[in-house]
Amino acid sequence: MILYGEAALLGVKNFPVYYDDMMRRMPMMIGFNFPTFKVLDVLSLEMEYYGSRWLPTYPSPQTLSASPTPIMSVVTSYYPTDWDKDNWKWSVYAERALIHGLTLSGQFASDHSRSWDWNNFGKTPWENYTRPSQWYWSMKLGISI
Repeated sequence: MILYGEAALLGVKNFPVYYDDMMRRMPMMIGFNFPTFKVLDVLSLEMEYYGSRWLPTYPSPQTLSASPTPIMSVVTSYYPTDWDKDNWKWSVYAERALIHGLTLSGQFASDHSRSWDWNNFGKTPWENYTRPSQWYWSMKLGISI
């Protein structure tokens, strides 16, 4: 049983228009590892709140000098309260060692995932899941040598 949390302040200085509210640039996360009594090795639930009112995107293609300034060209009409729907993110993760060196894990989540963009040979500049009701699942079989 482990309860953990994390918060980050993204910049200490307020800037007009884009970054004028400290609480809207502070992602906060809380998680809990549930006891599974050796049925699983890990069972974890995480929740995140991030009240940013800007599109979850960045310039593309990415460069090392990319600016954190929100861009508006992704949608034709935009109003900051439209993005209040993506304030909450969540994830449920489970893992179990099957035999020595072989691990099975799975995740159900609505998080900051980005898909692959073959045109730019990198991740897309936008998030795939912009509402808590949009989610995915994944399974992984890991082998260690």
